Amino acid sequence: MALWVVRKQATTTTKRASRHLVAVRVQPADPEHPVQGWDDRVQDWVPYADLLVSLAAGGNSADDVPASGLRPLLTVEDERADIERRVRAILFQVRNQPTLLLANAGNLRDSWRWLGNETLVRDKLGFAGEPDQRLGAFGEHLRVVLLRDRNSRDEVPQWYAPGKDNDTPGFGVGLWVSQDGAPDNLVFASTADVPKNFPKVPRGLRKLSGREGAGPAPTVAAWNPQYLELTVLGCPEQDEAATWAAIAHQLRFHDDYVPLARPLPMHLAKLAEEYLSPQPTDGGSLG
Repeated sequence: MALWVVRKQATTTTKRASRHLVAVRVQPADPEHPVQGWDDRVQDWVPYADLLVSLAAGGNSADDVPASGLRPLLTVEDERADIERRVRAILFQVRNQPTLLLANAGNLRDSWRWLGNETLVRDKLGFAGEPDQRLGAFGEHLRVVLLRDRNSRDEVPQWYAPGKDNDTPGFGVGLWVSQDGAPDNLVFASTADVPKNFPKVPRGLRKLSGREGAGPAPTVAAWNPQYLELTVLGCPEQDEAATWAAIAHQLRFHDDYVPLARPLPMHLAKLAEEYLSPQPTDGGSLG
């Protein structure tokens, strides 16, 4: 299961900015609806396609217009409290099911403030105004992996590959751990390879070089695999941390896609942004 917060800018209609929580879960064993989304109106999971239709129609949103036609004016703190309420409701609904929760730190920590680096506690979850609780309080079989990407702030490297002495490193695909990591390490790095149909790029090709005759410069932008930091935040069994990190890493590879920038459930949750903030057609209205 993945969480993603969509931020909507103020428009001539809404007059204010807002944020909306999208939750998507993937159950491969479900033959009918393996991908589902959380519908806050009915407090239940619905087929992913139905969720997208609801979002595009303006429903299932924290800023829905009530029947009175008057829109409540929410402060930023009100919206944060609403996001946390929704997270708790979703966790309560899946408490009896083995669940891997995926959250993106850069996307979610401004709404769920406990996800900031200074407040994280291993094998616990916390919400505003309440003491941290052990992970088991939200479900005996709940596991949590926190993702961190560049977030437009260079929070993590662009890419990673192990280089040999006097050798130019290329792109490496796999799940990595720091060589000087402690035995109880919970932080991993996930890197993906370039798609098979991507043109092969000569090694050593670079835009800048301090040497004369260093070879041709690239003429087009190259495809860069996304580097992800995976922190196994919730995993009571220490020896299983690498296993859950590997599962999150493997979710970047799906039969129907080239290697994804994020695990599949989070990839699908982020795609919902296009339905919450649809773009008008050339005629100026939505068709």
